This record gives sequence, C-alpha cells and structure tokens, in this order.
Amino acid sequence: MLTLDPDTPIINVDGVEFMRNNLIGWEHRLVRVYTLDDKTKVTVKMVADFLGCTNTCARSRLTKYSDPKIIYRVILNRKTREPRFKVPKEMIDSHEWYKDPLTKLMLK
Repeated sequence: MLTLDPDTPIINVDGVEFMRNNLIGWEHRLVRVYTLDDKTKVTVKMVADFLGCTNTCARSRLTKYSDPKIIYRVILNRKTREPRFKVPKEMIDSHEWYKDPLTKLMLK
C-alpha cells in the first residue's frame, strides 16, 4: 500500500485536506487527500495505480470507506463471474408450463 510522503505540504480548505498537483499544466489545481483508518494519507491516483483500476473506481471506494482492507481489496471482473441466480431443475419448464397439475389447479 502506498502513502504520501510526510514532508508533503497539505492545505486545509473548509476541513478537507488537499495538496498541490505535480502534473505539468495542472499546477493550479489541488488534489484531494484522503486519510484512512490507519492514519495513512492517500490520493485517488495512488489507489488507482496500486489496484490497476480507473480513477472513478478508486474515488468511489475512498468516498464510501476509510478501512484500508476494503479499499485495497481485489476488484472483481463482472464479465467473468457466474450469474447470481441459477435456475433449479425443479422449476417449471417455460415451454410446457400449462401441463403442470399445480398450474392447472391455480388457473381454475
């Protein structure tokens, strides 16, 4: 896990911590600094680079949580996961549902 250098100057604006941006052309912008539960200070870019995810994903984790275990957990790829709902074999067949005796009873 990454953390900011303790010598980095931090600016407080309305109770929110910021630091100067070191990107060329963006020096006039401030970067938000998040303090985690273990007192480490990180930015969105540091978390995104560590996890290999987008800045949006890292920012949403940092705004929702402050626990480092949750923020730095592995990102699940939704395309490779199995569906949450598996159709049991006992369910009614969609092509012959009208032949089921309980369905006939229900429709009476």
